[in-house]
Amino acid sequence: MNKTLLLLVVGAIILPLQASAQIDHDPDGLGIYFDHGGEIVMISTPIEFVQVHAYLLLSRPTDSTGVSGWECSIRTEGVVLQPQWSLSAGMNFATVPQFNVMIGEGAAALPHGDTLLLAAFSCIVMTPADEVYFFIDPYENSRFTPPAAGYSAGSSFNNGIRCQISGVPCASINGTGVVNNDDVSWGSVKAMFN
Repeated sequence: MNKTLLLLVVGAIILPLQASAQIDHDPDGLGIYFDHGGEIVMISTPIEFVQVHAYLLLSRPTDSTGVSGWECSIRTEGVVLQPQWSLSAGMNFATVPQFNVMIGEGAAALPHGDTLLLAAFSCIVMTPADEVYFFIDPYENSRFTPPAAGYSAGSSFNNGIRCQISGVPCASINGTGVVNNDDVSWGSVKAMFN
């Protein structure tokens, strides 16, 4: 009986962790979320032809001068209708889904914060059975060696900071198997019971 109860409690805790990110994201983490706070990485569409909004967020930037530019590639697997990206600031010098965005240095840079909105995405998902996965990859002409997604510090375009990306799906619509941009260890789950 006690083992069954413990399994139910642990299962009730672990299942929601798959669908929402922790508040304490990795420094310089880049992720796609379905909320502005950077917590929801999986959603379901209950009916046909649902418009979905997602957000590309930079979490806990380590440079305190803000963001003067950023680069990455966003890859989707699955069928969506009318995909559309809009930048929060700056100009994209690449062709979507590649991003090489210049914003501006100093006062023109995105101000420093715990979570920064870089771009917004919208699309229409045809049916609840359609699975869509989002990946963040390096920009095809990355200035980083080896290639990586990253951003420029607010004080200078030349001060590049690599972002942490996993190479596995970072968000999904009607899917499973998403990895947040933070680490949730078994130890942290066990610590909740101590």
